Amino acid sequence: MDVLVFAEIAMLQWLRKRRRRRRQRIWVHSINFRRLEFGSFGHLFPDLVNNPESI
Repeated sequence: MDVLVFAEIAMLQWLRKRRRRRRQRIWVHSINFRRLEFGSFGHLFPDLVNNPESI
């Protein structure tokens, strides 16, 4: 019985950690939002080069 309780607690802790990991937000460069408008790499690269924020 004690083994089952331990396994259940371990599983709940693992699930809680997994949920926390999914909620983390990642930073995305603002130029990626313009990708639908301007297309792919060739059009956006000059803006990245000239943008001091991207460094």
